Amino acid sequence: MSSPKGLVRGLAQVDTGFGTTHTVVPFMLMAIESLVVFGCDRISLDLALKNGWVKPFKAAPPTPEPSSEK
Repeated sequence: MSSPKGLVRGLAQVDTGFGTTHTVVPFMLMAIESLVVFGCDRISLDLALKNGWVKPFKAAPPTPEPSSEK
């Protein structure tokens, strides 16, 4: 399953294609390529995390909000 970020990036390229030329095929191919590459990257990262080749990032502790009392 592809991430929404890959979909948004791919659709932005298609939208650009509508404004610059009457042929959308090259931009559709770029959109598909972006989705495929993004999916391959996700699979590679999932595999690396599963096998312990890379460690996941630790979440930063939440920062306290400044108080508005004076």
